[in-house]
Amino acid sequence: MKQSTESINFLEMERGIHVPRRRPGLTALSSILVATDFSPRAERALLRAAQLAMEHQATLEILHVHERWCGHKVVKHCVSDLALELRPRLAKYAVQPERVSISQASGKPASEIVRHARKGASNLIVVGDHERKLLADAFGRTTAEDILAYGDRPLLVVKRSGRSRYRRVLVPVDFSENSRSVLRAALRLAPEAEFNVLHCYEGIERQLLRTDVPPSEIMRYRREFARKARQEMKAFLDTVGHGRKGLIGGIWFGRAPHVITMVAKRMRADLVAVGTEGRTGLPRILFGSVAKHVMRQVDSDVLVMRSGGRAL
Repeated sequence: MKQSTESINFLEMERGIHVPRRRPGLTALSSILVATDFSPRAERALLRAAQLAMEHQATLEILHVHERWCGHKVVKHCVSDLALELRPRLAKYAVQPERVSISQASGKPASEIVRHARKGASNLIVVGDHERKLLADAFGRTTAEDILAYGDRPLLVVKRSGRSRYRRVLVPVDFSENSRSVLRAALRLAPEAEFNVLHCYEGIERQLLRTDVPPSEIMRYRREFARKARQEMKAFLDTVGHGRKGLIGGIWFGRAPHVITMVAKRMRADLVAVGTEGRTGLPRILFGSVAKHVMRQVDSDVLVMRSGGRAL
């Protein structure tokens, strides 16, 4: 499919002057890309991206992708109309115009979003919580899942409306290096939030229940497993939190997808942060398919980092 791209800096449109891009590296989060299709879900994503841009003094690129080829001239004409349409919204979100640029492109949404993020050196991609495609691909993936499959940037899937900063963050971990990276990224994204770091364990207890092992021995095994997990949690937090207040570790027995969903609801988490690979080293989602489950099932916003991808 042919590709077409056109962009405009919001302040250039307003005043006809050139505004230099903010140099990357001045803050932990210096450049944000948010994709919009003008749906209510995309509006929530735009609101959150604007809030984060204000909080971190980051630049904000707003991208709209046409799935059908519409030609360079059409895209160039439409981008000005798009800027005019977004002007009142940006004013409502109180985003500084010099930090905003607006772009349009033609092509497959996930591919174009990833390409623009790399081209603009974006630290973070923000998208709305889209419904599943009516005609899903062979893997049954959503646009957000396609972005994770093809991209290398942290992805924030926005499910809730909100202007305030994140206050309660849940981070499931398996003590792997990728889990460490996810926690650090979440700490940068929401520096003032209260963090609950969660480790779920099962061990081989389910297998033992199908044997003649006495229940007392199974409970002894569970207690020993939990004791070791608490030790690992303490060491894990010491290497990441460095005594940071509001960082709480928790050990739960049970299957990770169920426990994460339950704990997120119980603590009324604003954000859940997960990785896409754990200790197993397999090119799959943390704990098998936990990240996909979290993206689809929890009501909170979800930050997902791909193993080996760019850090926030």
